[in-house]
Amino acid sequence: MKLLISVDMEGISGIVHSSQAAPGARDYEWARTMMVGDANAAIEGALQGGATEIIVADAHDGMRNLRLNELHPRASLVSGSGRPLSMLHGLDESYDAVMMIGYHTMCGHPEGIMNHAYISQGLFEVQMDGKPVGEMGIFGRLAGHFGVPVVMVSGDNAACEEAKSTFENVTAVEVKKGINRFAAICLSQREAHHRLREGAAQALKNRNRVKPLLPKKPTTISLTLTGSQCADAAARVPGVKRVDERTVTYQSNDYLDAFQHLRLMFDLAGGAVDTDY
Repeated sequence: MKLLISVDMEGISGIVHSSQAAPGARDYEWARTMMVGDANAAIEGALQGGATEIIVADAHDGMRNLRLNELHPRASLVSGSGRPLSMLHGLDESYDAVMMIGYHTMCGHPEGIMNHAYISQGLFEVQMDGKPVGEMGIFGRLAGHFGVPVVMVSGDNAACEEAKSTFENVTAVEVKKGINRFAAICLSQREAHHRLREGAAQALKNRNRVKPLLPKKPTTISLTLTGSQCADAAARVPGVKRVDERTVTYQSNDYLDAFQHLRLMFDLAGGAVDTDY
C-alpha cells in the first residue's frame, strides 16, 4: 500500500505562534523537532495499518523543515520549494491514500491556530465552485484529480472540523484546541503521538470507506484579496477575470490547470502586499 503523508507545521502538537513556525524565528528549531515527532508517529501508525511504501512531503513554508536523519527510516522525504504539486508533490495515480499531518483551517476561523489559506498575506478567502476552501480543500481536490482519497487529517479542533466537512469518513486527529489564532490548549506530546499512531492505523484500515474528493468540471476559483493592488497583480494572469476591486476568478475543465493558475495568482498577489502600484 503506497501512502503520501503531507506535513505542515501550524497544526503540529504544541505549535501556536509564528515565533515557532517561521524559519529563523526564536523557537523554530524546537518546532522542527515537534514537526518530525508528529510525522514519525503518523508513519508508525501507517505501518501498523498496512502501508508498505511511505513518501513524506515537507509542506511548510520553504518546505525544508524536516531533517532526513530524524525521519522514520521506512519513509522517503520530498524536500525543497518550487515543486509543481507543492504540498502534495510526487502524488500520482499509483498512490492508495493521502494523509495531511499538522494542517490548519482556512482564514478567519476564530479558534483556528494561525489560520490562513496557502498564503498568509494578501489573501482573505479562496472559493471553489462557490464554497470557501482552505488548503485541505485545495489539495484534497488535487488528490481527487488523481483518484486518491485523503484518509486522515491532524491539527487543532478547527482543522478537524474542516476536515470532517470536506472529506466524508475521514479520520480527524485533534492534537490541540484553539483559544484564538495564537493560543491553544495542547495535549502532551505523548498523548498526541498516541492519537496519531492509532488514527493513522485506523485510517488505512478504513480507507475503502473514504472516497476521493473529485473536483468539479469546470472548476471555478474565486480569490478575495486584502487590497486592490493584490487583485491588480493576480488579474495579470492570462484567463483570470476581475470581478470587483478585490476579487478575481478563473475557470478550467482541468483541475491541474486551475491549480497552477491558483498558485500563480497567489504568488503575484502575495508579492504585491507591500508594493506601490
